[in-house]
Amino acid sequence: MQMKNCNSTATSHHEPSDLSGISVEHELPVSSEANIVNPVTSEQTAPAAPFNQPPPEDALAQQISTTLSEYLLSGARLSESEQQHVDDAKEQGQFRDEPHERPMDANISDSDTDEQDSSDELWYPWRNKETCILDILRHIPRCAFSERQNIVINWAMRALGLNDIPSEASMQKIDKALQRLCGVDSIRFEGALGHIYYTNDLAALIAQEMSNPLVRPYLNFLPEDAGRHLSEAWQGSRWLRELIPQLGTQMIRSQNQDFYVLEPALMYDHRVYIPLRWFKRRGRIYAKAYRLLPDREKQGWLVDRRHEYEIAERDLLLSFPQFRESHVRYNLPTPTNLLGVITSGSDEITPWTLTDPEKGNPWRERAKGHRVLAFPIWLYCDDTSGNVSKRWNKHNSFLFTAAGLPRRLVHKEYNIHFLSTSNIAAPVEMLDGIVQQLRECQQHGIWAWDSLQNEWALLIPSVLAILGDNPMQSEIACHIGLRGNFFCRSCWVSSSTVESEDGEVGDDNAQPGEDTQGEDTASDNASIYSNISERRPRVRDETLRILQHQFESATKMGGQSDIQHNRTQTGIKDTYLNHFIDRLCHIASTRRGRTWAQRKAELAAAVANLPADKTALFSPVWRIKDLDPHKDTPVEILHVVLLGFVKYLWRDSVARIPDKDDSRKQLMARLSSCNVSGLKFPPLSGHTLVTYAKSLTGRDFRALVQVAPFVLYGLPGISSELLDAWIALGSLVRLVWQPEIHDLDQYLSDLQEGIDYFLNCVCKLTPRWFNKPKFHILLHLPEHIRRFGPAILFATEGFESFNAVIRAHSVHSNRQSPSRDIARSMARQNRTRHILSGGYFPINLPFSSRSIETNSSPANQSTSKCSDLKCRSAKWQDTEAGKAGLPFPGYASSALTDVPRGDDPILNTARKLTLVNGDICQIKDWVIFQDHNDTKVGRLVEILQLATKGSVNERDGKADWVLVQKSDVAGPHSVLKMPTLTVTNALSVVPVENLHCVVNVQHNCIARQCPVEETTTVVQEREKTAQRSLGVAHRFSSRSDSASRASEWVLNTSQMRNSHFVSLFACRTPKLDTDKVIFDAAKKEIDRAKQRHGSTSSQGPFAQSSTADSSAYPQAVWKSAGMHYVPMSGTDSWALRDVLAQQRNNVS
Repeated sequence: MQMKNCNSTATSHHEPSDLSGISVEHELPVSSEANIVNPVTSEQTAPAAPFNQPPPEDALAQQISTTLSEYLLSGARLSESEQQHVDDAKEQGQFRDEPHERPMDANISDSDTDEQDSSDELWYPWRNKETCILDILRHIPRCAFSERQNIVINWAMRALGLNDIPSEASMQKIDKALQRLCGVDSIRFEGALGHIYYTNDLAALIAQEMSNPLVRPYLNFLPEDAGRHLSEAWQGSRWLRELIPQLGTQMIRSQNQDFYVLEPALMYDHRVYIPLRWFKRRGRIYAKAYRLLPDREKQGWLVDRRHEYEIAERDLLLSFPQFRESHVRYNLPTPTNLLGVITSGSDEITPWTLTDPEKGNPWRERAKGHRVLAFPIWLYCDDTSGNVSKRWNKHNSFLFTAAGLPRRLVHKEYNIHFLSTSNIAAPVEMLDGIVQQLRECQQHGIWAWDSLQNEWALLIPSVLAILGDNPMQSEIACHIGLRGNFFCRSCWVSSSTVESEDGEVGDDNAQPGEDTQGEDTASDNASIYSNISERRPRVRDETLRILQHQFESATKMGGQSDIQHNRTQTGIKDTYLNHFIDRLCHIASTRRGRTWAQRKAELAAAVANLPADKTALFSPVWRIKDLDPHKDTPVEILHVVLLGFVKYLWRDSVARIPDKDDSRKQLMARLSSCNVSGLKFPPLSGHTLVTYAKSLTGRDFRALVQVAPFVLYGLPGISSELLDAWIALGSLVRLVWQPEIHDLDQYLSDLQEGIDYFLNCVCKLTPRWFNKPKFHILLHLPEHIRRFGPAILFATEGFESFNAVIRAHSVHSNRQSPSRDIARSMARQNRTRHILSGGYFPINLPFSSRSIETNSSPANQSTSKCSDLKCRSAKWQDTEAGKAGLPFPGYASSALTDVPRGDDPILNTARKLTLVNGDICQIKDWVIFQDHNDTKVGRLVEILQLATKGSVNERDGKADWVLVQKSDVAGPHSVLKMPTLTVTNALSVVPVENLHCVVNVQHNCIARQCPVEETTTVVQEREKTAQRSLGVAHRFSSRSDSASRASEWVLNTSQMRNSHFVSLFACRTPKLDTDKVIFDAAKKEIDRAKQRHGSTSSQGPFAQSSTADSSAYPQAVWKSAGMHYVPMSGTDSWALRDVLAQQRNNVS
């Protein structure tokens, strides 16, 4: 397959130079001197053949080993004595110095290529195997090496006698040549705020995704109407209904015609429509469209925008060019004459402005017969440290991943791409360079080679959403942040003061459960829900008007106070615009030696020197087409839930448990003894989780929220309200981390109930938690799930993990120009990824007479796997299933017709197997399985594999059946509010494909009153010792006592993994009386405050008299309770219930 070389990058923004002769047959003209290259075959992607060179002599090895430590410390070249041994070895043919370098650029002569060994072509574009391996070794994401380390690696290879090892200088030259050949450029930008930074070529990165055969088959370009089902980004309303037609997929190919949006199309029933957006439904393609109505004289068409119609691909007859040529045949007006638009609510006809009616969709001309596809991305921004040490070296970074990838792939590190980083430029300044590239791509498109269709395609990128933590999303959205009066970037909710994002104000160790907030602190951190009457959403146009007002104030003398007041009253602050506002305010401020008239003249001159287009002064986020940063910065569940609610409650819980007795040791023992099967994390370290409760990470909080109710019950200081809050949070987590939604309306209803119940439980615990803004931010999650898909789609764990890759490149650089060096390192890493994936890249070959084989099909990746570890073989009657008297299930799952049918089959048993979803399932694990038409919970007893000769599953190492002990699911546990399980005596042989997942089941220690004893053997240095540590000694009922065996187990419905299966058995969320919860919580806080201040007054909001005087009740009590005193007119001076209900209404 041949194509024109696009210089150093995979594509160009502009049309390839050899597209000039495009014909309507949709084929690309072939260039005689250029090829499209798939550089590796499946055998070459892992060049791991052993080296067969003879080892060096023992004397040489001993001499080298004695000097190795000095060499590593100094980083210098070999010593004279060592070099002499090396020279001697060369003369004896043990290994050679660096080979003759062959140039890697396009100036290779034909004579040079003819002298090439044909085997070296297997390693193209590398010169040979040695060069390939060394280059790969330098650009593995998680194995970054410094230049000194690379020198050591080269030295070690030579010392071992390997031939043709290029030197460090040679590798650097080869690296530069390869980057010119098939790499991605790092583009230099000088930001408007005065900082220099580098950004990798967005167009080239996107084009490489299309030409990567491991990625392209999974990319989706059309949204899908899946009804109530929701599991992918393209099924959310943001892509399906809100994305403007100009950024969607522009055309579909049907009946050898290209039907574009915003162009008239004739249907088989001779009606005419203008498609707006294409989408899929049940495998078919449809479009939302406007109908065209002919005018009375039938000279033209009127676009009816009063209604949106739905048309099917199968009903399309003629596309715009064919309709234009043959409209007379159908006695219809020409489609090029659009007279105007009819809108609802108005009789006035407005002109059609979306396209030129004579030319139709402009992308038709640009594409020249090729497909035009949408390419939305998830754009991510975050800050990370460039140091390994605790010294903070802030680097702001931008990453992205393709939103068209399935959920199971979108956050894989393989699919995350680096754009830019800088330790000096602000995020909005760096965003300017990215937006410039994005706008250029949206205007001209990105030419890319489609490795699946083997043809050119034109891509239109767009930003589906901007992801990040709360402070970063606030800055991107031109919002003042979580400490502002208007602390929410999505709506106009306000408060007098709020706590920081991490929840601490003043003393970092203060916890609500510890009751350490004094009067002043509680007064300064009043409830975020007070004085709120509505949660009106923020909108893009309104924010732009506010920013315009702030800029206009800066152009006037004395406008600085007005700007500050406006920011306080609106919560709007543009960091980008603030740079120019500060310059103007500095000129207008009082300075020595300048009169008021002089400063006014200087201010006018400074304003005149600003760009004529004032929109360039505002944040680049407003120049991203079809993006509203208030709506399109979805709630990030990692920082809001795990690093928010879970962190708050765990710190509070540990702080409540007294350290004087053995209560904390008991908590450690419960954590260490907790069953973690099915939860996909290793056994917990109770000592770490309790001792270092204030220094845990998101990984720790992810584990804690799934087991907390089972380890906190009954401990001193853990109240029933706190335990209920943990149970409610676990139920909420199960809903939030649900990967696939089968009934969206029901799910959102359940999610809203879960949020309400959690907030009610928190309010029962203490209303002071509502000082933290994240409790309000959670309220926007249901709407974001409706628009963008399941919450884990826009979670940021994958991006956060990628920060380690950026940090490694920063550490191994000289830190003189971090933005440039890290960008170039990432570009080289991306180049290696693309080549090893079998990706195509355009290149001018110096030897056109040779053809390089391409491999356009993706590697065969197994999407399901079920492997096991063989333990022993046995006859059927000797297995546990046979001993139970169960009949042999037959040979149906052996998958071969020639398997002998024997009366006494031999089977292999195993200790564990891997399910299709990746769960490791071992004997005695609990599973959810399909039993005919019912979904049930059971315990795995045995794993079976037919060992008869000819069995496909035996050949592939897969299991055939499993023996499951069934259990009955009973009502909710009285304390944990989770379903209880009773193990029955019924056994069932289940085909392995009927196993859905492994689930976590905990012993009912509350009912059995399991003690904590020194029963666990202490392991030190991987050796068992005689020491014993505390552990839970579970008490089990006897087999004969069926009554005691009932409800002996509890199904953990707080499980994140496989939550869509666990939800089938979850108990309904209880409903609480919100008004009563608020009133009781407020009364409890007031009583606690009265006790602290020694107030004995019988007057106040809870006195028997309803006419209590406000002056008789100390206002300090209100302040210490974290509430506002709102004087009212009339006898009801306190109106406590109304005030608190108003606070809580903003939560519900």
